[in-house]
Amino acid sequence: MAASGQTGIPPFIAEGTISTKAFRYPVNNYIGRVDGKVMFSYSNGVWHVQFTPQYSYPIALKKGDESVEDWKSIPNGTRQIVTFINHTNLVASNGVPIRPFAEATTSMFPTASKKGLFVPWLSLCPYPDLPTIDSNTIPFNFQPKFAGHPKNKGTYSARYLNPQNAFLAELEITNNGSAFDMSGSSFDYQDPYNKGFRELSYRVLETTNYQGLTLPVHTELRGFGPIPNGKTSEDVYPGIISELYIQKYDFTGSNLTLLPVPHFLVALDYRLTTNDAHANYDIINDQWASISNGRVKKLSVLAEKVAQRYATKQDGNSGKRNVVMTALFVVVLAPAVLFAYRSINKKQK
Repeated sequence: MAASGQTGIPPFIAEGTISTKAFRYPVNNYIGRVDGKVMFSYSNGVWHVQFTPQYSYPIALKKGDESVEDWKSIPNGTRQIVTFINHTNLVASNGVPIRPFAEATTSMFPTASKKGLFVPWLSLCPYPDLPTIDSNTIPFNFQPKFAGHPKNKGTYSARYLNPQNAFLAELEITNNGSAFDMSGSSFDYQDPYNKGFRELSYRVLETTNYQGLTLPVHTELRGFGPIPNGKTSEDVYPGIISELYIQKYDFTGSNLTLLPVPHFLVALDYRLTTNDAHANYDIINDQWASISNGRVKKLSVLAEKVAQRYATKQDGNSGKRNVVMTALFVVVLAPAVLFAYRSINKKQK
């Protein structure tokens, strides 16, 4: 695997569309579908991807609730933002403005379940930082909560587009015969799938060329599952199919631009914290400090103490983040944490 941020690839912006369909065996018609627009940029090892959903089935997109999902590499991880296009200048019932927030984690790529972000990253990020365990082994489930789980292992093979070997051409991942249920517990498949089967297949189906650089234009990712009453481990079907079509590349920076990120953000920074605590502070112009930054370290320690103080009894779902509680934390507790941040900032000047 090549190192992330390797030189030799000029800055670029790509624009395209992606369609993801979900199937249940037997594969006749899809049972779910999400289509949308993709924007992707790369410069000096930093990638940035945006996905705007435009069609959804069976749950239709509600007019007025259009959103942009935004994921970007930052020092020591990535950050994600969801911006609701028509919901700006929101105010809580107590009159306090609800600021847009960004979540920062140590994940090095978009969550694999978010195909509108993950597939563009897999296709367009030069030298993608795949979560390999060794030269032959990789987690078959890319979800962060299963990282390091002893059952989360499979074999893989990867091939890259010539001549630069920067962009993935093919990626095959096998499952070792295990899976995870909704609670996060692992279980083993029954024979013949308990010895392993094909889990994921990625292919570049069409390419273009820019000054000798081979670029993907049409890519496809398929996620597989065992066929009920299958006879061999080869009896699998595609439960997920995602297709990405790149319509335009811009190497000048004058023809394409990504949607603007909010000028002011409240950071929910999980990069240094444990037990689901997060440091809170303000971010201006999407500029993030590394985890070695003294203020980030101090705020992370403060966040751990705040989380312990406000800890409540868990109902069995302690490992899951509650979106409503996160929003309430931003509205109610963020001002106190931001005050602490500014106090630390003031002392260090």
